Amino acid sequence: MGLVRLALKLFALLVVLYIGAALYFWPGEDAAVVYDQADTKVLDLAYSNGLDSVRKAEFYHTSQGSEIFPIRFLRALTDPKTGKPFMQDLERFGLMPDPDRTDGLAVGLTVAKTDFTAGLELVGITCAACHTGEFRYKGKGVRVDGAPNMFDMQAFYADMVGAAKALETDSEMRRQFAERLFAQAYGEYGLFAPIIRPAILLGQAVGLVTHWDAIKARLSLAKVIQKAVEIRNAKPECQGPNAQCTSGFGRLDAFNGTRNFILAQLSEDNRVELNAPSKFPPVWSFSNYRWVEWTLNTNSVMERNFTETMGAGATVKLAKEFGDARFTSSIPARNMHKLEQLSYYISPPIWPARLFGPVDEKLVLVGEAVFAANCAGCHHYGPQDYEANGLLNLRSFSLEQVGTDPGAALTVACPVPNPADLPVKKRAYSAEEATILQNCKGVEAGKPFEGYAFAEVVATAVNAVKAKAYAADKVTPEEVLQFEDTARRGKIYWRDTVLADGKPYAARPLHGVWAAAPYLHNGSVPTLADLLKPPAERPKTFPLGHRDYDPAKVGFVTDLPADKVKYTVDTTKTGNGNGGHLFGTDLPDDQKAALLEYLKTL
Repeated sequence: MGLVRLALKLFALLVVLYIGAALYFWPGEDAAVVYDQADTKVLDLAYSNGLDSVRKAEFYHTSQGSEIFPIRFLRALTDPKTGKPFMQDLERFGLMPDPDRTDGLAVGLTVAKTDFTAGLELVGITCAACHTGEFRYKGKGVRVDGAPNMFDMQAFYADMVGAAKALETDSEMRRQFAERLFAQAYGEYGLFAPIIRPAILLGQAVGLVTHWDAIKARLSLAKVIQKAVEIRNAKPECQGPNAQCTSGFGRLDAFNGTRNFILAQLSEDNRVELNAPSKFPPVWSFSNYRWVEWTLNTNSVMERNFTETMGAGATVKLAKEFGDARFTSSIPARNMHKLEQLSYYISPPIWPARLFGPVDEKLVLVGEAVFAANCAGCHHYGPQDYEANGLLNLRSFSLEQVGTDPGAALTVACPVPNPADLPVKKRAYSAEEATILQNCKGVEAGKPFEGYAFAEVVATAVNAVKAKAYAADKVTPEEVLQFEDTARRGKIYWRDTVLADGKPYAARPLHGVWAAAPYLHNGSVPTLADLLKPPAERPKTFPLGHRDYDPAKVGFVTDLPADKVKYTVDTTKTGNGNGGHLFGTDLPDDQKAALLEYLKTL
């Protein structure tokens, strides 16, 4: 009875304090947040490439466990860069409003409340944030599910942290923050808010105590994120309205980012520079690829997905101190399988003739012959190219053969300096391999050494996390076989492809290629017309982060007015090289024009 009386007294005190604060911070004009709405006069909402309304909603908002920030707080924050509510105009990060929602949850954002969020509703990102594109031409636009999006994940996280830190020093922002918090409470519970919210807050406080291990794991991740933000903020090229970060809109150094998010929690020695960006790939027609990722380094769709969400902010209990709970995570295994299956419904998009104009059928016929003579040998796949189990081994090429920027292929193969106590063994690297990896930390060209292979380290960590997630979601052995597509894919492999077979870059089928701009794996060429030019004639710099489309060149407009440029790709910087892929560059102009017209129809 004594504990009950104490709890009642604490609750009464909380109610009194809440009522006092509510009266002091009674919501005023600054409490209003006008959420973005999809412009139905601009967008062709009838356009679809495979997802019906139910599956679209699931693809847009199903949690993958990467929630990192309380949604109520985010809705209350002011962005010090804009002076506006943080959740207003999320298009500044490349996030698009969902026409079916009025709560500000943009396409690709999720809200989840789990043990790993300690009972709080946290906001995170899911697949659609990076893999739903939008293209505009002459005041009209079309959304394409599965297409690369112009999302800047780094800026989204960095500005979120910046907005929270601004509360420490800006009293006006603190006032706005408090008003918006109370406005949310009154919007949800009306006049009962002074009673209901304290009860919820008390329950959340208990939740924080009872989920302390999850909080410690989240704090470990928060330190890594904070360090990443500090490093980014210290770079002049990442600041201002015309930033030139190596990553940015539509591009992300995914593997190095994953190293930093996960392996830097094991040791700061594992932190690396973000200098090997890749664009967000289209996610149609890939269900039958034997090897996945840009660099063909694993055959496991589930472990690829786990790696992605671990790099996007999922919380993992990595440290040995967690004991039997080690490697448990916020990743919902069933959701990861669900998202994988949803992506299989997405079909290659058809050229939107109503918006971009019809294709020239006569040129298409000419272009088909040009394609057959110059491109099909690499990019066309027929029934004879598939294995009996339905899997497709993409044609792959060495760095020398394709000539494109080697950054992603080389950095992903860099050894891990310190895997802490993960059960991995060192492997011997030859003098030749040392020369290939000479830009990796601690490696000298031509000097044999022993080190921890990234493929083995990531396989060990991800497999352990996945096993715990399967157990937490009670995934049966029969379901595991289904999730992993074991009957077709067999044993799971990870490899450092550039060392394993020397052919890390693949020629993918070109279905829907018109919606896959920018081009090459690192997004260093804005249009297909530019890709058909010799490297010396391709744009050295060009803007990304906008949605203006050029139907003639098949890709993004490059001659934006200066005041509309948000981000610039500088192809002279490490990782941004736009060389290589010389195929078709010596064709006469009339054949190039015909080829472009044909590519629109694939």
